[in-house]
Amino acid sequence: MVHELVIFLFVTLTTPVTLMLLARATLFRDRVEGNAGVPQRPEKTETSASP
Repeated sequence: MVHELVIFLFVTLTTPVTLMLLARATLFRDRVEGNAGVPQRPEKTETSASP
């Protein structure tokens, strides 16, 4: 029974991370290919710290 619990925990913890990485890779590929309808990466704005 311990073996099944370990498998369940492993799958439960790794599935969201894997899906996030696959989604990011797909978005990156679509941006590089210039596909229409893909949101562009937001520009980073520099914030100045006030003294």
